[in-house]
Amino acid sequence: MFHETKLTPSWGTLLERRDDVRITALPRAELVDRFKSAGAVLFRGFDVGEDEFQAFSEMYGRTFVGNLHAGAHREMVADQGRTSTVNLGNNLVGHHCEMSYSPLRPELLWFHCVKPAAKGGETFLADGIELWARIDPELQRRFSEQRIVYEFPRAGADVWPVYTGGSHDATETARRLATMPEIRHRLHDDGTIDIECLLSAVRPGRWRDEPAFVNSLIVHMNGQVRFEDGSPISQDMKWQLLAAAQAVTTSIRWRAGDVLFVDNTRMMHGRMPFADRTRRIHVRMSHADF
Repeated sequence: MFHETKLTPSWGTLLERRDDVRITALPRAELVDRFKSAGAVLFRGFDVGEDEFQAFSEMYGRTFVGNLHAGAHREMVADQGRTSTVNLGNNLVGHHCEMSYSPLRPELLWFHCVKPAAKGGETFLADGIELWARIDPELQRRFSEQRIVYEFPRAGADVWPVYTGGSHDATETARRLATMPEIRHRLHDDGTIDIECLLSAVRPGRWRDEPAFVNSLIVHMNGQVRFEDGSPISQDMKWQLLAAAQAVTTSIRWRAGDVLFVDNTRMMHGRMPFADRTRRIHVRMSHADF
């Protein structure tokens, strides 16, 4: 049915098709067990198309995240806005967890390679459990004792859906934000809203009850993220975090038809730069139905 190898010695698995079985016919219980243990599963050789990608993800996911990233330079491609491209452009995208700056963070990510870049453009993964173990003990103490604050001053309507789950006017958005314990907000007379989201940078994964350093600190601009007591997260701290992340990172060299299934509560991911503008990777995000 498939041949299995490890992506790294301690996490991730690659399943390569060995006969004519379709990806949607693979044994669900076995795949769920592999996913919970590995944190990421790469399916190769199944020649998955767009409709099959959608059907496969819906066998394991529920409550798919729709078009909440109006300002993130994505294109919606299928399924009423629940399938999109990854961030457009060909630049490097650093280590991050999808929507880690929101209480609505999805648990699962699904990537589908429609066309790989001729060179470069690898998607890379870093295990937040291994990353946390590599962080300096003093920095571990800081992140254990304090939450971090993602700041979005005078956010406009393109940002609000990331926190409310849909598009609403400023008054209704402010009302919904007021019900969320992780959010502090202020509605301005011009209709913009200051949003602060307070979350821990290190949290147990959904399926591995171990601390996982999973967030978007590395890619957020200076001044947009800080500790809860107001002290800054310095560039030196970010360099330390980046070094720890790079030490536990592995890259996926895409092939057309590949599907990558990622635990967004445990793994951070990013993208290497590339020159080939025809590269096309689609993504779906959801909560787990298992």
